Amino acid sequence: AGATLLGFALAWSDSWEYWTRTIRHTDRIGEASLNTDQNIAGALARIGLGEHARFVLWVLGCFLVLALTVWAMRRVLRAGEPTLALICVALFGLVVSPVSWSHHWVWVLPAILVTAVVGWRRRNVALAFVSAAGIALMYRTPIDLLPKHHESTANWWHQLFGMSYVWWALAVIAAAGLTVVAGETARAEGRRAEREPALISDVNVAP
Repeated sequence: AGATLLGFALAWSDSWEYWTRTIRHTDRIGEASLNTDQNIAGALARIGLGEHARFVLWVLGCFLVLALTVWAMRRVLRAGEPTLALICVALFGLVVSPVSWSHHWVWVLPAILVTAVVGWRRRNVALAFVSAAGIALMYRTPIDLLPKHHESTANWWHQLFGMSYVWWALAVIAAAGLTVVAGETARAEGRRAEREPALISDVNVAP
């Protein structure tokens, strides 16, 4: 609110134009079917569905992803990995948002780092894989397989690859929920505790 008031103070006419006229014209930022709109809504728009059917499927998809995220987040939190839980929530927001342009996906970098660190620490192959896949996704993005401004004309496999950001985010959430469990930490600590007495006894008997 303070920043908005400051904008009015510094640029009254521009602020008035934006808040009374421009803000209502959401089509100025581009169509939802553009390949850079990486979310459920964008994927549905690109396959040529009508507005009503698209809305119903989008709402249904959002609830399904919400259920997946809540389940994964609870398991990850019980396993003592709050940062990974935060990553799951951030990716959920990008997937279900009505508009998530490719430059909105700034959470990809921390997601890659967190999954790599947790994967290394827990010797978790699934997290290591999605971390590497995230790097590959940013280096060579498959969304370019969709012809710009003609995305709805692409064939089915281009459509699947064209929503690669969404698939990757879902893979991260699913991998976190399926493979990061609380028992792993306890077992690792137990193995470490078992090794420590042996090391101490070796030191004591050493001449």
